[in-house]
Amino acid sequence: YKESLPYVQDIGDLLYINETYSNWCLVKTFSGQYETVRTMSQGNLELANKLNDTYAKMVIHYVLGCVDLAQGHVDQAAVSLENAVTLADQRGNRAHWAWVAGAWSLALSRLGQLRQAQELLVQALQTSTELHSYPTLSFTLPAAAFMLAITDQVEQAVELCALIDEQAVCGKTPWFEDVAGKSIKEMAASLPPEVVEAARERGRQRDLFVTAAELLEEFKGK
Repeated sequence: YKESLPYVQDIGDLLYINETYSNWCLVKTFSGQYETVRTMSQGNLELANKLNDTYAKMVIHYVLGCVDLAQGHVDQAAVSLENAVTLADQRGNRAHWAWVAGAWSLALSRLGQLRQAQELLVQALQTSTELHSYPTLSFTLPAAAFMLAITDQVEQAVELCALIDEQAVCGKTPWFEDVAGKSIKEMAASLPPEVVEAARERGRQRDLFVTAAELLEEFKGK
């Protein structure tokens, strides 16, 4: 995105420019550049509101929610992510809805609102599997991993983390570690090391979409 910005600016289309900057914020969020994202997003959101650019507004609320989630401001994160889901609804794009709903589910889990978080997660997984969308599913799985961990399925959560690290867009990123990875590792510290390593190995061998389908049925049954 950084390399493309001079060319986008030459085009002179404010809508296109702002959406490119919004997507760049998304990349910086997952790389852990949280304060940079906050600074960039303020101007982006002002322009998006002036242009009534629903896509850019959705992305900006999403990245601000993800930043707050990573930095422990969970109440604020939940508000931003709910706004992002509302904007995704307005756009009528199912893939975008599932992508942002996964993060909102994670925020609700951290707030202890497990029933609502699980219902939202089931919808996000359902949509992701129906669309067979790799990016959308990649952004939904962190919420599933955290949900497993806090419902006493830590070994399965470790397995899913290994899959995320191997195959998901957000795998092996500072953001994933901050919102779910570190917490799951702390919970897994009570397990025997050989159990943890066996779970990781199983996760590395898993298929992303098969796993998502299995998780969907599991969460539906709870």
